[in-house]
Amino acid sequence: MALELLAGPFTVTDKLTGTPVGDSISGFPCLVDGRGLLLPTSDAVYMVQLDGAAYPVVDDKALTYGLVLRDAGTDPTTGRRWHGLSDSLGTFGEWDIDPVTLYKTVQVAGDYIDLGKNYARLHDRYIRAVGGRVDWRLLDLSAGWVVEQSCVGLTNAVCLSWGSRLDEIIVGTEDGQAARYDWVAKAFLGSIQSIGMTCKGLWWSALHGIYVSLHDAGSTLELRVWAATVQPASVSNPTPDATITAGRRTRIRSRVLGAHSDPCAGEVVAWTLAGAGALTPAASLTDADGYASTWYEAPLSGGGAGIEITVEVAI
Repeated sequence: MALELLAGPFTVTDKLTGTPVGDSISGFPCLVDGRGLLLPTSDAVYMVQLDGAAYPVVDDKALTYGLVLRDAGTDPTTGRRWHGLSDSLGTFGEWDIDPVTLYKTVQVAGDYIDLGKNYARLHDRYIRAVGGRVDWRLLDLSAGWVVEQSCVGLTNAVCLSWGSRLDEIIVGTEDGQAARYDWVAKAFLGSIQSIGMTCKGLWWSALHGIYVSLHDAGSTLELRVWAATVQPASVSNPTPDATITAGRRTRIRSRVLGAHSDPCAGEVVAWTLAGAGALTPAASLTDADGYASTWYEAPLSGGGAGIEITVEVAI
C-alpha cells in the first residue's frame, strides 16, 4: 500500500547556526519517539524535530544507535522499550533527552563495536535489518550474524523502529518500504507499505501514528512525514446497484480513494438527497475496499425521476 505525504519536505537545519545540515551521515540515524530523529553526521550528532529543526546533542559521531529492551523478565513483551548504542560487551547507554541536550551514560566501559545499521537488543538476542531480511546474533557476541527471517518483496532494509505493539518492530528500507516484524514469533506481518520514493531511512512513530523519512537533497537533508492510513483524495459519484423503480428500495454506493488509488477504509461519508423519496442512512462508513452505501426508497409515483443524490467525506 502506498503511504501518503502529510507534511514536508523540511530541510534539516541547525537551529543554533541557522544553516542547513550537510548530507554526510557518519553513523546510523534512529528515531527516538516523541523526541525526534537522532542523526549522526560528520559535523555533529543532531536531534531533529519533525519540522526539520536540528539541535546538536553529542559528539560521538560514528556510533551505531538502536533499540533496547529493558527488564524483560519471563515475558519479553513486558520489558521497557528504550534506545541505546552498541559497545563491545553488548551493553548499552541510557538516554535522557531534553530538546537541546542528550545525556549519555554508558553502563559498562569498553570499546564500541559496530553492530551494523540500526539494531535491536532484545531479551535473548540482537537483531538487525539487512537487504530483504532480519538477522540475529547472540547477546554475548560469541558468534556472527545468522539469517532469522526473510520477507518477499522487501529490499535494502537499513533501519528499525519500535512498533505500536509490544512484540512488533518496524523494518524500514532505502527504497521507502516499511514492513511489520513480530520479534517474538520471528515472522513478518501484513503487507509491505511504501512511500513511493527512495530515502536514507524510514521510521515509524507509535506515539504520533506516522512514518518519518530522511532524504538526501543533494548537499542537504530533508524530512518528510507520512500518513499511516490512506487519506481521502477522491469520492466517486453515487451509483445505484440496480434500476431505480417506483416504490422500491435501491442500494446506492460510492467509493473513497486515496491519492494513489488505494481504498480508504473506515471513513465517514454523508449522503444528501434533493427531490422526492427517502435516503437512509444519512451517513455510513467505508468498508475495506473503500465503498460506502445507503438506501434510496423511491416514491410510488414518478420513481426516481428528478432526484439528485450527493456524497462527501465527513470532516
